[in-house]
Amino acid sequence: MVFCHSCGQGVEADWNACPFCSSPLIAPTPEVEVESPVYPSPVQNYDEYESPVENYDEYESPVQPSTEYGRGMSQPESPAPIYQPQYQVPQIPAQQIQVPQYHQTPQTQYLTTQRGGGGGGKVVIIIAVVIGVMVLLSILLYAWASALAGKDTWSGSVDTRIPDVKWYDYDGYWEMWSSDGQITGSYPEDEFTDYDSLEAYCSNGYCTYTVENWYLEGDYYDVTMESRETVVGDVWFTLFTDMYFDGEWMDMDDGECFAVVHDDAYYSTYSWRQEVSQTNWPSYCDSVDEY
Repeated sequence: MVFCHSCGQGVEADWNACPFCSSPLIAPTPEVEVESPVYPSPVQNYDEYESPVENYDEYESPVQPSTEYGRGMSQPESPAPIYQPQYQVPQIPAQQIQVPQYHQTPQTQYLTTQRGGGGGGKVVIIIAVVIGVMVLLSILLYAWASALAGKDTWSGSVDTRIPDVKWYDYDGYWEMWSSDGQITGSYPEDEFTDYDSLEAYCSNGYCTYTVENWYLEGDYYDVTMESRETVVGDVWFTLFTDMYFDGEWMDMDDGECFAVVHDDAYYSTYSWRQEVSQTNWPSYCDSVDEY
C-alpha cells in the first residue's frame, strides 16, 4: 500500500497525483543492496611480513583499470591503495624589504673668520676694489671696441639693397655697410688701409669719402674723394670722379669702375666675373677694374 506524502491517504502506485489533495506523487526508489567488495589481504604471514612495495619509484599497480566496459564485462576490482610518502615543504619566512629613505641634507655654509678686529671690513674693501677694476676694464674694452668699430662709418642715403650685405670684389675680399652706419670688411692691413678714419656720405647716387691721416708714399695725408654709385642686379658699381689730395683737386674720371658682387651671387672669382659680364653696366662705366 502506498500513501500520499502530503495528506497520508492511500493511493495506488501507478497514480501520478493524489486525488485527495492533488499533490504529485513521486514513485519510491527501490532500495538496492550494495555488497562491499572483499579485498584479499596482501600479508599472509605476519611473522614473515615484508612490505609488498620495496621501492616507491618502481611500484606498478597490479590492476590497471579500464575506462571502457563491454557487454557482459564486470568492473575490475579496485587496486590496493598506494602509499605515497609525505614530504613537508619547509616554510620560508617572508622577508621584509626596507626601502631606504632619502633625506635632503641642508647645505652647510662655512664662514671664515680672521683673527684680530676689522677682518670683515678688509674683505669688503678687497671685493669693492676687484669690482671696481672689473668695471674699469669693461669700460676700457668697450671704448676700444667702439673705436675699432667706428673707424669706418657712413651716413646719408644709399640704395636699400646695399646695407647689411657682404659685397665681394674680384680678389674675394668683402665689405659691408651696416644699418647702424658702420663699415666693416676683410681687407688686409697694408698702406691702402693705414689711416685713422674713413667717413662716407651718400645722397642720390653720389658719395663723398673723407680719409684722415692716410699713409701714402711715406707720408700722411687727408684725402677726399667723390664717386658715383649704382646697383644693377647683384653688382654694385662705383666710379671715382674727383679727389682732393695734397691741397688740390684732381680729376679721376677715366671711365673705369670698381665692381663688387652681392653675397648671394658670389662663391668664387669665376662667379664674380660671370655676374659682372651678364650685368648691364651703367653708362658712365667704360670698363671694370680686373675684368
